[in-house]
Amino acid sequence: MNISEEFGLTIASHQEIDFIDINLDTDTELYIDPTLIDGLPASWCIETKKVLSDFFDGVFECCKTKDYSRLDELVAFGKEPNETKLGLSIEQSCGKGSKPESLYRIFRSIADQCLIEKGIVEKPSELCVFVSNFAEDRMSDLVTNIIRRQLYKFTIQQCEKFGVRLSPEKCDLGKYWDISLKKWQSFVGNPLIVDGRTILLVPKIIVRRKLIISVDQYIQKHVLTYRQSYHLEKRTGLSHRRYDRRRGYYYVPPTKKEVYEKEVKGRDHKDFARNFAEQNPHIADGFRNRQVKEKDIWDYVLSDNELDYYVYGKKVRSA
Repeated sequence: MNISEEFGLTIASHQEIDFIDINLDTDTELYIDPTLIDGLPASWCIETKKVLSDFFDGVFECCKTKDYSRLDELVAFGKEPNETKLGLSIEQSCGKGSKPESLYRIFRSIADQCLIEKGIVEKPSELCVFVSNFAEDRMSDLVTNIIRRQLYKFTIQQCEKFGVRLSPEKCDLGKYWDISLKKWQSFVGNPLIVDGRTILLVPKIIVRRKLIISVDQYIQKHVLTYRQSYHLEKRTGLSHRRYDRRRGYYYVPPTKKEVYEKEVKGRDHKDFARNFAEQNPHIADGFRNRQVKEKDIWDYVLSDNELDYYVYGKKVRSA
């Protein structure tokens, strides 16, 4: 059952709502993408972006200064959340979600490798490109915890819009990142309870099946493109000699597939991307400068038809 049915809404598509119509019986494989929160001009995203930036600024500073006790405090509440019903189900994930001790080890490795100081990681989105054991699931889980209070405010707004009653009894709704106090805080409120479980609704504009910025995108669009140019310029054995009657002999670059097969295949993509960025900082800078621009950000928001497919398993659902 989807939550719209629990609400008694007769909708045919996500076109009629602003939240993800989650399946209450299982998790929906969608993830909160911080790049969308960072770039979208919606007022909710602008407010939420400040919270995310404040948290990650603190984490990155701890990595730079090697303040491991403070780092431990910052990631202490990065547990795997259950309220949004997004991500992989417990059966699918096999425990791969976020746990505080796992997050501490991940960020400790960032500190030990000096990835912040080297300029390899500068933005939260780049964690999924250059940091091992950190991908959509962990990013989405951590972000959910950080912005829990913003998600609760959104949930209240949607419940008021559709006349859905919250629980009359207040309770502890969990931890969120308090931007003014620079620490995790608990907050109390009237929860949305469905079948005895607290539910947080998620804006449909901030989720994706695959994050916009990923290690595979970095390798395909930036590393392989650069290496194609390199092989052509140096006339390496991977470049191809051609001839035609008008031009005579000339060279063409190898295909991306050829470069991938020769230089990347069989290697851990995160390790490869991290080492390549360290050896070629101008490529990492170019990648960063060509990340999603504000004018293009809406192109990356999932369409209502795409959401219908991912959530309902078909493009259009009958009301």
